[in-house]
Amino acid sequence: MTIPLIAYSYGYIIFLSRMVRANLLDVLQQDFLLAAKVRGVPISKRIWKYAAKNALLPVITVAGGFIPSLVSGSVILEEILTIKGMGVETLRAVSEFDIPILLGILVLSAVLTLLGYLISDLINMWVDPRVRFDS
Repeated sequence: MTIPLIAYSYGYIIFLSRMVRANLLDVLQQDFLLAAKVRGVPISKRIWKYAAKNALLPVITVAGGFIPSLVSGSVILEEILTIKGMGVETLRAVSEFDIPILLGILVLSAVLTLLGYLISDLINMWVDPRVRFDS
């Protein structure tokens, strides 16, 4: 199971690490961190307490959208590694024109998309208490 896990997540980890780096470099140029530096706040506290929170918000939001794409990416990997799973079942349903199975897979993908964004929004609220959702 380690090879498929690494193959599934490798590209996403690279993308997210580059995004964290770019966001952190952008946040480190903000004026509020310069003010914290002038007040004498240590560099580790400036990065972890002030900059990381602001840099992680867009990363968490983007990461929530990766959940359904992991399921869709499984089609290719399961075919290559000959693993029986949803990807192989999706290909079989498409080739045999099995509508109920295809609808079930689409509903599952839609539910995973909604759950991914809901979880990312809840994590955003936990990371930054200023983020609130009005009803």
